[in-house]
Amino acid sequence: MGSAFVPNDVAELYTDTLFQIAPFTNISGLPDKLLCYVKTAESIKTLKPEVALIIIGRVNNNCNSSLNNGSTAPSPASLQLATSLLSTITTFNSSILTSLGQQAVGLSVPQIQNLTSADIQSSLGTLGAVNGWNQGQTKTLVSKLFNGNIQITDSKNLTSLGSLLPGLPSTALKNVGANILNNATSNPAFVKNLLSASPVLQQTVVQKLVSLDASPSSILNNVPDALAGQISPSAMIFGNSLNSSTIEKINKKNWKPQQAAVFFESVATSTTNYSQLPQQVIQGFSCGIENKLSPDNYTSFIKSAKGKDGSLVEGQLGCMGKNIFSSGLPADLNTYPVNALLFINTTTLDKLDDSKCTDYLQVISSANISVMKKGSVKRNGIANNVLRCLKITNGGLSASNVMFVNNLACGMSPSVISNSDVKIVEVLKTCSDLSSEQLSAVSDLLNKSTSLYGPPSSWNVATLKSLKTLPLDLNYGLLNNINRDDKKAYIQYVVTNYDNDAVKGKLATLIQNMQPTRSARGAGCTSANITLAIMQGATFPTDYTPTEFGNCLDKDVVISNLDVLASKPLPSNYLTVVKSKLNEAYPTGIPESQIQLLRSLARTYTAAELSAFNITTLDTLQSLLNPADPVWDNDKAKQILTRFLQLGGQLDNLALNAIGGQYLCTLDDSQISNTVNSTSLRDALPLNISSCNQSTKDLLYSKAKAAFSSNSNSTSAYYSMIKSYLGGAPAADLQSLASNNVSMDIITFTNLNPNSVKNLTVATVKSLLGDNTPDLKDNENSTVVQEWIASQRQSDLNKLGLGLSGGLPDTTTATTAATATTAATATTAATATTTAATTAATTKTATIKTAATPVGYIYLTAVKGAGSSINTMFFHFMKALTVAITVIVAQRHI
Repeated sequence: MGSAFVPNDVAELYTDTLFQIAPFTNISGLPDKLLCYVKTAESIKTLKPEVALIIIGRVNNNCNSSLNNGSTAPSPASLQLATSLLSTITTFNSSILTSLGQQAVGLSVPQIQNLTSADIQSSLGTLGAVNGWNQGQTKTLVSKLFNGNIQITDSKNLTSLGSLLPGLPSTALKNVGANILNNATSNPAFVKNLLSASPVLQQTVVQKLVSLDASPSSILNNVPDALAGQISPSAMIFGNSLNSSTIEKINKKNWKPQQAAVFFESVATSTTNYSQLPQQVIQGFSCGIENKLSPDNYTSFIKSAKGKDGSLVEGQLGCMGKNIFSSGLPADLNTYPVNALLFINTTTLDKLDDSKCTDYLQVISSANISVMKKGSVKRNGIANNVLRCLKITNGGLSASNVMFVNNLACGMSPSVISNSDVKIVEVLKTCSDLSSEQLSAVSDLLNKSTSLYGPPSSWNVATLKSLKTLPLDLNYGLLNNINRDDKKAYIQYVVTNYDNDAVKGKLATLIQNMQPTRSARGAGCTSANITLAIMQGATFPTDYTPTEFGNCLDKDVVISNLDVLASKPLPSNYLTVVKSKLNEAYPTGIPESQIQLLRSLARTYTAAELSAFNITTLDTLQSLLNPADPVWDNDKAKQILTRFLQLGGQLDNLALNAIGGQYLCTLDDSQISNTVNSTSLRDALPLNISSCNQSTKDLLYSKAKAAFSSNSNSTSAYYSMIKSYLGGAPAADLQSLASNNVSMDIITFTNLNPNSVKNLTVATVKSLLGDNTPDLKDNENSTVVQEWIASQRQSDLNKLGLGLSGGLPDTTTATTAATATTAATATTAATATTTAATTAATTKTATIKTAATPVGYIYLTAVKGAGSSINTMFFHFMKALTVAITVIVAQRHI
């Protein structure tokens, strides 16, 4: 039938339809093209092992690339087929294992548990070349290979593992010599497989390599380029001048922003050939570099970042923007990084005439507006000027407007979106940070539109696919009229084409909403018993109601395939079923090896239940706190960490990297004080402690300061390392930073301790922020800026020329006014009695000018000559007391 020329999607649709109509079709007679798309078929269950092996050979020869869309990772369909075929084979030996090739990925955990160490060793060349193992499979295979006693005696022990390497526990490397790991990492295949392992295993290897020679130049030589992101930033402090060879080595490595920030100044001041710098180095850009380069070189560097600014964040881009627009709108806008162009001075932007405004918007239309904080003055300013330049006073964007503003549509308000042409959805479906209000406006727009996508009542799977992942965020009411099979086909499309972790929660919500409404037809399982092959389906568990899910899922299937189940987008009521099956299977507690596979399932446990978990290794801790999974509630995260510490865990640098600042903040100060030391902080990646309470920030800052004090002579490196801990810095340390021209970005500034900032003078804050000082105006509503303004003299604030208001009145003026008020009060009181009393009272009142005047004396002064009633005396006393307090407060700010 010439099936080789049939498009893949057509072949898959035809095969799915064939087995829906005739599930017992003999797959042996299918053309190779169609065989590739068989997922599950009743006829597979009756295959003899020898026939299944023949079909496996055909699949290996013809299907891998088509099933996986050219990717090395197997698709859900290919996993289903491999699992179904291997389920017909009951006995495995080294010969059979070798013949399986890539289809060995379908081995179940029970099948692996029945393998012998010798058979795994003999077929290691095949098993180590398989792509797509899950964590449960690799851990079981490695454990069986070493008979539960892992011994690494040479580099071959490691490199021979191939794709099974991620199953190696990090503790297995504890006593492995650094030279063995150095030899292993010289093998590119080993490094590639290590990148699929947990961060803990990667960091363990890198830490060993660094121990060979801790000098930065040796680290560059010993740590593979792909693993550079696991090097402690504190180990990458270079001298003031780098030669071209060193810069070339730096440029080849895959750095993280925190590392690049440490050595960025050394690189930028050692070369003027900025065009050679890759994005991995440019992402370390610091605002203070402007003070180290000539104006021409600084501008040249900024221009060299064009097309490489994807990793730069708001604070960095804002600094670049200030330089770009320092003299107004430059004529060569197109030569600058487009994301930096978003950070135009608001005043400059508002004053652009129509022609220049249009030119500006056209250039920045391809920028990623999500780099700007939602609701910020600058982001709102861009949106407002889009409307101004396009002369839109009431309504939304036309189709031509949408084409013109392109990505800037992501920043439009809900009212503008709901009144725009539906073509705006073509842009919005690519936006990464739409708010719930914007998404609601999109839903309203699609609901009332009849063009482009048509009314929701006419939507089908093609419509959903054209909207990419946007339907996962829309009001589910829009999807009510869509055929259930179309929804399932859409789920399959999303699972196959998008990162599972990124969409997993949203898919779970969609599945929750489309749960079958049929009721159970009797006791027990009334649908197909859930097997590994069924779990691996892209649309699982949409064919099961919660009740059927529980009735058709056996506890033995759960414990054998926990990793697969945990990777699926299961709604909360389905997760509860899995938890109950685990409790049934493990009445005395879940084994630690299984805890490592729980992922989202772990969130169903209470803090009290988590307190009984066996958490003894970093591998377990890291798997529970995996940032790809939903965020933990603070009380549960604290319980996990507390349990780890109770069972002998140490918060060393690897543990801190696994925990991250967010979860470290859940611990009590006493726990942190006793378990986190300066050395651990020094060797860890920087921690974001913005969610900590102030006392915890203070504690961690003091430890971080001690950790990095030896690097304080290198201002740029020291600042980049201490930056994330500055929320606990006292005023004296901030004053010290101000004297070193660090050009602190406004985001870091607004996260400082308000009480520390209040003690900084206007001049000190100006020195601390440098060119970022104008950002105070755009952020004057933040708590830190508000309280700082309120503690400064208005006359000093006025010197900044930013229009900041709310400061203290000038000291001299305040004192004069207070004295005059006091004198007037006393004079009024004295007039009520005698002229002599007036003179006495006025004379006495003059003494209030001194800050040392006691309150009792103020009282006597106010009423001495009054000779009036107690009420009158009390009235004048209160007025005098108010004046005295005003004077004292004013004099405290002299």
